Amino acid sequence: MTFGLRRILSLVAMALIIVLMVVTFRYDAGRRTEDMMDLMVAQGRSLADVIAESSLHGLGVYNSWEKEANGRLLDSALWVAKMDSVLELDSVSLAGMVEGLGLDQVEIFGSDGRVLAAGGKISDLDPDQRKAARNLLEPLLSGKRKTVKLRRRSPDDPGGHWSSAGVRRPGGGAVLVGKFTGGLTGFPAGLGPGHMIRTLGQSRGIRYVVLQDGQGIQAASTDKIGFPLPGEDPFVLPLAEGQDYVSREFDSPLGPVVEVARMVVLGNRARVLLRVGLDSSLLNQMRQDIRKRTILRGAFLLASLVLTSSLLLAWQRQGVLNREMAKVTRELREKEEEVRRGEKLAAMGTLAAGVAHQVRNPLNAINMISQMLERQSELSDKVKDDVRHITAESGRIEAIVQQFLRFTKPREPVFEVFDLGAVVRDSVAVQIAANRTKSLVFITDPPEIEVELDHQFLVEILENLLRNAVDALGGEGTVSVTLQSDGPEVEINVADNGPGVGSEDRKRIFDLYFTTRSDGHGLGLSLATQMVAAMGGSLRIAEDPGLEGKGARFVVRLPLQRRT
Repeated sequence: MTFGLRRILSLVAMALIIVLMVVTFRYDAGRRTEDMMDLMVAQGRSLADVIAESSLHGLGVYNSWEKEANGRLLDSALWVAKMDSVLELDSVSLAGMVEGLGLDQVEIFGSDGRVLAAGGKISDLDPDQRKAARNLLEPLLSGKRKTVKLRRRSPDDPGGHWSSAGVRRPGGGAVLVGKFTGGLTGFPAGLGPGHMIRTLGQSRGIRYVVLQDGQGIQAASTDKIGFPLPGEDPFVLPLAEGQDYVSREFDSPLGPVVEVARMVVLGNRARVLLRVGLDSSLLNQMRQDIRKRTILRGAFLLASLVLTSSLLLAWQRQGVLNREMAKVTRELREKEEEVRRGEKLAAMGTLAAGVAHQVRNPLNAINMISQMLERQSELSDKVKDDVRHITAESGRIEAIVQQFLRFTKPREPVFEVFDLGAVVRDSVAVQIAANRTKSLVFITDPPEIEVELDHQFLVEILENLLRNAVDALGGEGTVSVTLQSDGPEVEINVADNGPGVGSEDRKRIFDLYFTTRSDGHGLGLSLATQMVAAMGGSLRIAEDPGLEGKGARFVVRLPLQRRT
């Protein structure tokens, strides 16, 4: 894996970690906010339940009070009727009775429905109230009823009512009395939910408490906020469908609130809507604090990841540099070894050239003398055999001299374009044919690689390496030849599973005349090295073993094209 790819993968991993941590922080923040919201909703429900329960008890007291008040109102009407039958009251008398009885209206009607006397705040009544009061006369004047009662909502007070009572006069006609009674907001202290609503509305953390019915607000802890009618408010529509509670969070005129609403039944009356608004400033502050902590955590995490990534990249870069340095050092050592070996071969070649030149003259003389002696018939058979030995050995020395001269004066490579894979296959085929009687296995499947090299040099190099591998195996084993392209170069690997090369022999294996075989001359690897170098390549023995963890592996690296 290249350094650039590792760096990209590190950055991707860092980005994924940041995203994961941000998602985790947001999930944690959302969970805490939901818990806080649930707590506030639970608090709102508890308050609504307390208010509803309190309203039931308070309304029971209020109903008792209202029943007693209506009874007193009817008693007042009977008293006025009795006094009128005795004294024939006029408007002046009625005014005094209104004040004495604590009434707001007293009217005396004749049998024809005509007003005989009146007192109180009759002029303050609106037309609907007067019409309702008049409607009480008909059953009294007709004799259908002796007493009647009427309770009607007051337009001046959304929670108040106008109560009326009427009785039939003994001599015909009717008496009507009326009094204004306050609604829930006008309850006496401690007798209804109005006191509870006002008290709770002043509590810390509660923005408002409101009671609504279909006509408007019955009671509220503040007059600084308004609401649409329940039938026109989408928020509370689920309550009409049977849901117990609804809740929401919004910005009200009193500030941010969490509102909980439910329907309550006040005594035997119709259901009314109860709204409880809790101050959500703490919830918003909690959100801001969580957001700030999330940002700080993210920044700290990002800085930590950047620092860790920088250290990791620096460590990776250092590792790459160390590996590159080790590679360069190894290559320098190999180059130094090649140079040293080249210098040694050059020195030995120079020495060999000198020796060959000096040996050749006396060797020619020996050959000539031995040939002359062979032509003399008077020599004994033993002498003739000796002469033949002298001639044969001198020929052998001549061959060695020729090798000296060939080594010291190698030919220049002839570059041509050919398929290196085909050369490898042909060389292996020659060895297979030459070693059919041995238990040897040759493995090769080289690809087609076009090169510009010396064809004959390649044949001789492969022949030397394959023959050395076969000799090392001693007639049984496996030889592998692989070929692969590596950038602008090609690499040939010849490996075996034989005994391998000892550490001491590795230092001298490419030296001229060094051999581990009794019948070897020590020229093959030296000549192969010389030919590889002439084509701009290198030949070395690998540090790692050959096949199956043993044996030797020789590596030849050559340029794909001729180097100018």
